[in-house]
Amino acid sequence: MKAWFESKQIWRMVSLALAGLALALAAWALAFRNADPIGSTPFANERNAELPVNANVVKIGMRVQSLGPPDIATETFPATFDVWFIAAKPFDASDLVFPDAVAPIHLGKPAAMRAIGDQTYQLYHVSGAFRYQPSVDGLFTNRLTLRIALLSANSARSQLVLSPDPTASQLAPLAPTGGQPVSADGDWNVSRTWLGEVAVDEATLGDPTFASSHIGHSEIVALFSLDQSSGVIGFLRRLTPPILAAPIALAMLALLAAAILSKRRAASIDPYRSIAGLGSASLLLAAVESFLGANASSVFSLAQARVARTAIEGAWLALIAAWLMALMPILIWRPVERRTGTPASVLERVGVNVVICLALGLVFLSSTLNLSAVSIGATSGVLTLILGFALQNIILDLFSGILLNLEKPFRLLHWITVDTSGVRVFGQVRNMNWRTTQLQTRDNTLVSVPNSVVAKSNVFNHANPAAFSQAKFEVVLSPKVPTATARQVMKEGALRSAETGLILEQPGPSVVVTGVEDYGVRYRVFFYVNLNVGSDAATLNSVAENVLAALAEARIEIALRYDILVRQTQDELRSARAPHPVLVSATVPELSARRAAPIPASSSPLSAAEIELVRTSWTRARAHGEEIAAAFYDRLFSVAPAVRPLFRADAKTQRTKFVTMLGVLVKAADQLEGLRDTLADFGLRHRTYGAQFEHYGVVGDVLLWTLQHKLGDSFDQRTAAAWAKLYGEVAEMMTGAREKAA
Repeated sequence: MKAWFESKQIWRMVSLALAGLALALAAWALAFRNADPIGSTPFANERNAELPVNANVVKIGMRVQSLGPPDIATETFPATFDVWFIAAKPFDASDLVFPDAVAPIHLGKPAAMRAIGDQTYQLYHVSGAFRYQPSVDGLFTNRLTLRIALLSANSARSQLVLSPDPTASQLAPLAPTGGQPVSADGDWNVSRTWLGEVAVDEATLGDPTFASSHIGHSEIVALFSLDQSSGVIGFLRRLTPPILAAPIALAMLALLAAAILSKRRAASIDPYRSIAGLGSASLLLAAVESFLGANASSVFSLAQARVARTAIEGAWLALIAAWLMALMPILIWRPVERRTGTPASVLERVGVNVVICLALGLVFLSSTLNLSAVSIGATSGVLTLILGFALQNIILDLFSGILLNLEKPFRLLHWITVDTSGVRVFGQVRNMNWRTTQLQTRDNTLVSVPNSVVAKSNVFNHANPAAFSQAKFEVVLSPKVPTATARQVMKEGALRSAETGLILEQPGPSVVVTGVEDYGVRYRVFFYVNLNVGSDAATLNSVAENVLAALAEARIEIALRYDILVRQTQDELRSARAPHPVLVSATVPELSARRAAPIPASSSPLSAAEIELVRTSWTRARAHGEEIAAAFYDRLFSVAPAVRPLFRADAKTQRTKFVTMLGVLVKAADQLEGLRDTLADFGLRHRTYGAQFEHYGVVGDVLLWTLQHKLGDSFDQRTAAAWAKLYGEVAEMMTGAREKAA
């Protein structure tokens, strides 16, 4: 039994049966919607009372020019018509009144008047608003009976006897060719009209004017039966112009058939089961509406019938919304996914469903509850203002999500990097809802990033414009190895990873020369990876292993960088406050990781030989002063980026000051003690700039590295030691003053 209920074919058959039944009911409703709503009207009674002795019989005819749509709220309707009187005796038309008129209607002067034999013909143009009384049955059948009555103002004492003109049946104009059909404005259809006499008996109470104890007076009544059909057809007629009601009904049936006959179904939800459920609910609601339409007068009062009618129309609107939301995955989302290869996000699906519900909700408020667009807009504006202040962050996320879906910088299943204030999140887009974008990282962690944060961040899409991404790493080899040989060997090594499918063969890996260092040639290896197949870390590890293995097989070694360390003598180290090695040639990571103290000063001043080494090397370096200054600051800012904000002057001015200061120190190398106060003030001024104690050691290392890098072999160990001793004495004078001030 369980397998029977879970069978797709069973639910397909049930859905087809329900669709056929719905078509049959729709055809039945269209065939019988014009049934006679008036029938044998109870007002067409035979006159059973005696006419007055001096009765003046007046024949009345009516031709309707326009019949406006009824106003459900005020229970009135406008009408414009011509009424004429044919009488053998003179009479005053101002004695006739319209009892159903909202405001009194005075006939006044006739528009036309002529003699027809021994009778007089008078024509009047009438326009006004009239009241009507809705019925309980009419609320459920969407039909109204409108009435325009005409009688004598003093019917009990009047000598007028009103009767319908036999030539004016069906409210036709008085013409030999017959009548024209009556039509109503708006979306109402006039299915039947009737013009007749209502005879009323009234006691005379012994009045000698009348021969009997009862008199009969009459009213002329015009009845109009209007309908909008019933059920779904009628509701569609109210929502759309009459000419579009039938096409919309057929379009809805076509959508239903397309959904039922679709061969594809969702992986998690069987659409036929949903269609069968909605079809059953629709038929049940139609049956309830049909039962109430036939028995409403015996079940409800007029007020109760209005509430029940509103509930039924709201239920129909809810079913229409449910049908549209059930058909959207079959008719919209799946074709879009097949065409683009990317499923629609939750935000797109929910957004469309919300728009459907809001649109039908507005229809319910304006059409069923008769609320004006102005009142709906004012109410929604106030609610929007209140909710905007209370939920501003959530609303910001919502609208950011909408903008992301419109702009589409990424889609579901794309690999992206979100750079948020320096924090980089790398992952695959798993979901986009109304508030957050969810990324699944390589360590299987789900990260939810608010849509407003994503919208303000730098987003790197590794799946656009192609599904593969480029990765790279660098290798430094000896300059003795021919570049063509090195590039070919490393490319062949990278291709070994393509054989396992970790990287792509097309486009394949490539190797280029990116620079020449003082210890070798720098190569960069490029390759492409599909992040949906392998992770960037695993792919990089595999390619690097294969490249290094290929280099080893070709007997090509990685170039190594050698550092020159210059240390002070043991006596100087013992007398120093903080022993400190001087790195003449250091790598960037070594210097950036180091928190160095200032290079300590020697216990003895510079010797004449050391001063000569300093001055001789500076003479050679001064010819390249601009280059040395530029190299010094480039190295300093790469090693210690935190000190860059301390240099507020422009770069050219700063380089000029640097070269000038070095020249002053070299020239006064044999008289440094005389500069102690000047250097102490100089150190205090640097402290106000933000210089820290540990910065002096890094500056000394960078200075020695720059001189060695520019002077080459002439900057030997003895020269480096002399420069280190000079800088140590200068740093001691500057930092000693700082320590004393602290």
